[in-house]
Amino acid sequence: MKTDKIINYSKQNIDSDDIKKVSLALNDDYITQGKRVIEFENDLSKFFKSKYSLAVANGTAGLYLSLRSLSLKKKDKVIISPFTFLAAANCCKLLNLTEKFIDIDKKNLNINLDLVEKELKKKIYKAVIVTDFGGLPADWHRLNYLKKKYNIYLINDNCHSLGSKFKGDLGYAVKFADLVVQSFHPVKHITTGEGGSILTNNNKLYNKIKNLRSLGVIKDTKKYWEYDLIEPSLNFRISDIQCALGSSQILKVKNRIKKKRIIAKKYDAFFSKYDFFKIPIDNKDYYNSYHLYPLRIDFKKLKKTKTQLMNYFFKNKVRLQVHYIPTYRMKIFKNWDKKNFPICEEVFNNIVSIPLFDKLKNEQVDKVIKLFKKFFDLK
Repeated sequence: MKTDKIINYSKQNIDSDDIKKVSLALNDDYITQGKRVIEFENDLSKFFKSKYSLAVANGTAGLYLSLRSLSLKKKDKVIISPFTFLAAANCCKLLNLTEKFIDIDKKNLNINLDLVEKELKKKIYKAVIVTDFGGLPADWHRLNYLKKKYNIYLINDNCHSLGSKFKGDLGYAVKFADLVVQSFHPVKHITTGEGGSILTNNNKLYNKIKNLRSLGVIKDTKKYWEYDLIEPSLNFRISDIQCALGSSQILKVKNRIKKKRIIAKKYDAFFSKYDFFKIPIDNKDYYNSYHLYPLRIDFKKLKKTKTQLMNYFFKNKVRLQVHYIPTYRMKIFKNWDKKNFPICEEVFNNIVSIPLFDKLKNEQVDKVIKLFKKFFDLK
């Protein structure tokens, strides 16, 4: 069956149970700072095996609060990947930290750990932020080793990888990182509209972030009407309405990832037949939850351009996406030289994200494959 609707690279899935939960929350006495926030945080801790969880306004807020909780000083150095959303680098700028971009690994598109260790040997870094790109975990055993050896903080930007597994463990993220940040934007596996969370097993960091989340206000435990401000912050809270949606959504995450993996395997079966396509990694040790299906294409060999491909698909009502424009290319980071990132540049020039979400229909998947065949004149 042919559809005239635009097929996006991803989208939310809201069902009648979600709507019912949100409707119930709207009738609560408190629709912010109420019981639904606590319930959602408990759901997250249970699912991801963390001692503590804090729901926040969005994933960027999670990164900002995580960095702020570490009490880093002005110009302290933080290692980050340039091949992810610009939120982490932006937070470093806002907090007057010094970001250090490290090139990515050509195989898995995560930050190159050989280069990370080379930098850590200088003993000038306080923290490393690691994005599990597209849903594929990094090598967290090695990262844990580096964390202990060089006495650094590890933040897992887990916004892509909710539901991924490392060495068969769904709770790997908080097991190895000091802080884990998640996003519940509509293109993620679960959504709260906008929203995010921070997971940790560290009680000290948990309590600090809890205060910073709510303007830095500390309330008197005996006199409920009194409060004080010791360290200024902003309002990074999330509403009970959003958290009601999150609690409903998390019940379905495993099934949704299962459906996405079925679609990914259908793509794999087609693209793996050709040596000019490179498909995402997925195996028993690195279980990919497929937030994205990042496809790498040898455009030179095929004598086509990425711009031509993007425009062709858009004319045929399929919206591809590019994840990501390397952060160092942003004007704010003008002191960086792209020549220092040969792998990142190569991947950026050749990568596109193709449609992948759990409600994607078989005929829509077939349409995407058919368009690739036609555009590249494949048999």
